[in-house]
Amino acid sequence: MDGTRRYWIGMGLAGALALGAVLTARPVLLLGAAMIGASLLARQYVFIRTVVRMGEHLAVEEAVDRETIVTEETTTVTLRAHDPLGSSLELTLASRPPIATRVDGERTIRLTDASREAHTAFEVTWPVAGSFRFDPPQLTVRDRHGLFRRRLPIEPRATPAITVKARQPQEIHIGAGGDQITAAYGEHEAAEMQSGIEPDVLREYTAEDAANRIDWKTTARLGEPFVREYEADTDRDTVLLIDTRACMQQGPPGETKLDYTRHVALALADSAHELKDPLGLYVVDESGLVDGVRPTSQNRQYISIRERILDLEPDDADADDVTDTASAHRTPAATHRSAMYLTDSSAFTTRLRPYLEDTTTHVQRIDRDPLFNTVRSHIRQLRGALWTVIITDDTHRGELREAVTLARRGNERVLVFLAPTVLFEEGGLSDVGTAYERYLEFERFRRQLARLDRVSAFEIGPGDRLSTILSSGARRQKSRQRTPSSPSPPNA
Repeated sequence: MDGTRRYWIGMGLAGALALGAVLTARPVLLLGAAMIGASLLARQYVFIRTVVRMGEHLAVEEAVDRETIVTEETTTVTLRAHDPLGSSLELTLASRPPIATRVDGERTIRLTDASREAHTAFEVTWPVAGSFRFDPPQLTVRDRHGLFRRRLPIEPRATPAITVKARQPQEIHIGAGGDQITAAYGEHEAAEMQSGIEPDVLREYTAEDAANRIDWKTTARLGEPFVREYEADTDRDTVLLIDTRACMQQGPPGETKLDYTRHVALALADSAHELKDPLGLYVVDESGLVDGVRPTSQNRQYISIRERILDLEPDDADADDVTDTASAHRTPAATHRSAMYLTDSSAFTTRLRPYLEDTTTHVQRIDRDPLFNTVRSHIRQLRGALWTVIITDDTHRGELREAVTLARRGNERVLVFLAPTVLFEEGGLSDVGTAYERYLEFERFRRQLARLDRVSAFEIGPGDRLSTILSSGARRQKSRQRTPSSPSPPNA
């Protein structure tokens, strides 16, 4: 208990009167000192008794609206107090959030003679990951005469505890056409797919496939012929090619394209480590190759690559300057075919033909494409059974197609993980119908890659956003009559 300034003035006055009585031999002054001292002691006794009784009955409750959040999120904290018996004391109750927080709003409440119940609500922002618990609220008690004050912690009915997780991808979806893949994508596979014991991937039937490889159950369920490839138990070198260009920073903080694709890269690295497969890593940004590690099976190699993947950051180039090349970057064969159709002698044809026939321009452009250039100059130079895993998004589609085509030459296998841009754009779900059409366009591109021999292609992104897009698309398909020109759902 602490005496206030008023209390010590009273005690000083009593002492002065007692001293004056001794010096002047006037007993009346001594009587006055005794009365002041007795009054102060009596009020001190009443204050202590009241505090003890109040502490036994005061009900304090402190709660948060959420107990698990991610960094930089805000929770609302509510502090309530009720004094059922009432007293002459003035009570001030202050919440005490952890130090590593930012508080916005009033976090103290006061109970007086006029109001024996009070509450407040304030917001707390959590910038640091970890587990936190509020300290008990600090109670400050004052008597109504302003003579005494006491501070003491008081245990509420429950002390809020908060678990703050680092912001990272939530509800990670990895699959094809909206369907989650059921097999682990890092399982041991062969450089050459052939009949074996363990099924590997499911893909659409092509003219080159034998009829006995058709998976009839899947074909009956999906309405289109599919074949299931099997893995052979042979060694392989796994090479991760990760794109960190500016387009990979699209998405909320901690949930960007790179954050989602990082999850895949770590899983593949862990799988290679478990299977003792030689593992290599190549990282590109806008300037080209920024990190390259040839595959080995040394233990420190796996640890080093995992650390490098965790440290990946997107290129700091302005993402707004990134051009969506979804329909650009035609292959040389397609460009040549287009030139063959220009048979007239119009001014338009005369002007356009040189651009389509100039393959030198195409070669120069390819030389500036970091994915293609890394595959050509580094990955294609490796020897042995090779499994190339390209992790990127759908921004540079023409370049990606060329890189995949080159990587699978010979008898090599290629696995592609794509982050659809439509799932990461800010406000991308404001028009769900348009988002669904864009997803169908992405799915057509993914299927084009998956139809290539020895190539598997999967999508990766936030599952909740994808479910929203596909549900909306399904409703739109049901609400209108199908026509031959209507795009089919991605999982049809």
